[in-house]
Amino acid sequence: MGIGLKNPERKVTPAVFEADYRFILDASRKANPGLRLVLVDPFVLPVRSPRPGSSEGPQFQANRRKDTDRLRAVVARLAKEYDAVHIKMQDIFDDAAEKVPPEKLLWDGIHPLPMGHELIARQWLRQVGERWPGVPDK
Repeated sequence: MGIGLKNPERKVTPAVFEADYRFILDASRKANPGLRLVLVDPFVLPVRSPRPGSSEGPQFQANRRKDTDRLRAVVARLAKEYDAVHIKMQDIFDDAAEKVPPEKLLWDGIHPLPMGHELIARQWLRQVGERWPGVPDK
């Protein structure tokens, strides 16, 4: 199985990512046919110093973004197919990073800090609440 933010680093192909994601979604819907799904895009941001002592420079970060963008296309397709709420976190993080340094959102470019977690939570609550009013409150 391989879905998540670190898959681009592991060089998981979009096909494998989709197959694994689809397996999870199908198994979840089989167990609960009325299940409401929320799919969140994988996201990355370029940071000045991703990890102490690492060689993750600008080219590494550009490649990671390119790989993540490929996986985001899969999430968009699956969200539509499974009639899920699709939270486009990469776009949201990109917008936020224009207002605050990326290092305030994601400490190493992929793992959220409190401000990043809050951004995710607020988007989840807003978009789920728009789709299914009252659901986040229950």
